Amino acid sequence: MKQTHLIDSLDKAIEQLRQEIKTLEQQRLRAPAATTVTNDIWDFAMHYFRLVRLGFKPGHQLDSVREAMASDVTHNVEVGFEAIAQSWCFMQWFGGVEVELEHLCKSVGSSMIVTTKTSVTITEQTLLHVFPHLLGSKSEDENAKLVSKLLRQRIIMRGSTCFEWDTVTKRVVRVVAQSDMLTPMLRLLGNLDAVSRVFEKAHVSPSFQWRPLGRGK
Repeated sequence: MKQTHLIDSLDKAIEQLRQEIKTLEQQRLRAPAATTVTNDIWDFAMHYFRLVRLGFKPGHQLDSVREAMASDVTHNVEVGFEAIAQSWCFMQWFGGVEVELEHLCKSVGSSMIVTTKTSVTITEQTLLHVFPHLLGSKSEDENAKLVSKLLRQRIIMRGSTCFEWDTVTKRVVRVVAQSDMLTPMLRLLGNLDAVSRVFEKAHVSPSFQWRPLGRGK
């Protein structure tokens, strides 16, 4: 029964992805005078989020993304493909990750902006690996209350990703990504003091970006 349910869920996810791709392709066809540059960055963005939706795994698909990026590609303030890979990997600690593409549009120069809606569930694994400061035998009563409010809750985040394309090398040279995790967490916890306590030593920032311990917001 579980296997049948899993297959049905996967089929539904794939069908939803196909419909989103069809809609976005129609947007591209309606765009006036699409250039080669626009098509290149559009195709990359579609491929990038297709892998995000299906889950990044080591192999040729991951290599194809790496090869389409400059060796010194920047991801927000970090440099190198490893920073991008790390931003993908931390999402595995959340349950039921869904990334819905809402709109693609060409920005200034040869850049492309993708607006997204990301839904995740906060699980025990999330608390253990992303919010470890809220757990443990030395956790305060206040932390325990926060854990009870967070566990098994599903949050929806609005966000955007900007890809900057180098027309000479035909590579992505910059990725700027963010999703608003602050707003749904505030709704969930009820006040800014609680939200501040949750993010204070977390491995994720309020913009839903991986943050090693000791790294500033």
